[in-house]
Amino acid sequence: MAGERWLEASEVIPMFPTLVWKFLIEAGLRSAIDAKILATLEGMRRELPKLAPGQGWQSEQALHGREEFGQLAACVGNAAKSILRFLRIGCEACEITGCWATVLARGAAHKAHSHPNNFLSGVYYVRTRP
Repeated sequence: MAGERWLEASEVIPMFPTLVWKFLIEAGLRSAIDAKILATLEGMRRELPKLAPGQGWQSEQALHGREEFGQLAACVGNAAKSILRFLRIGCEACEITGCWATVLARGAAHKAHSHPNNFLSGVYYVRTRP
C-alpha cells in the first residue's frame, strides 16, 4: 500500500455531542477555596518575575495533593461522582491524576489541548478578567 493512493475523501461529521457540566460551589465555600488558592499561588510565584503581557505560567501538576487544595479536590470528587451517576457508568470510583494552576497575563491565551487517558476533565476559575 505504500506509495499507493488509498484515500479518496475525508470529512469531519459532528455527530457526537460533548457534554459540559457547570457546577457553582456554595458562595462561602467558594470564597474559602479561592482565598487558599490565591495565597498558595502567590507564594509559589513570589520569587518569579512578573508575567509580561501575553505570557503565562503553569504550576507543577500535583496540587490536588496539597492541603490548601483539599476542599477543591473534595468538590471535584463529588462533581465527578455525580457525573458518573448521570452517565450510568456503574462505578463511582474516580481519581484525580493531575491538578495544576495556569496564570495568564493580559493578552495571553490557553491553547486548545487534550488530556489523554482521562475520562473526565475539569477546570476551576479562581479569578478572571472581563
